Amino acid sequence: MASKMRVSIYLPTEYNPDPKRKRKKRRKIPREHHNRVMLELEQHFKERFQGTSTDFMIRKRTSGTWKGQIDKIEVISTDLNLTSEDLAWLRERKNEWKKKDRFDQEEMYVIYFPIMVV
Repeated sequence: MASKMRVSIYLPTEYNPDPKRKRKKRRKIPREHHNRVMLELEQHFKERFQGTSTDFMIRKRTSGTWKGQIDKIEVISTDLNLTSEDLAWLRERKNEWKKKDRFDQEEMYVIYFPIMVV
């Protein structure tokens, strides 16, 4: 059995409502933002693992709540051998993804945990 880590990145599909507006309507996040995250992951891990193929599993229509608001999210998961450098890169990317010109989020959920592959 090989030990790997599962990484799951929860990406919102809609921006949070603008608190300054009376109508709390959410706007869709452009698909390009999600595609860019996939590209960043593929580029980082392809280079890191020198061509090792990785299947990215995407769950759609997942939802959760944040501060009383329902969030529609897309989850990208992949199983990898991670190093401390990879974890630092993921933390750095998460902070980048939260910025106003990306997903414009106060917080984003990125998790990793060990799995056993039979």
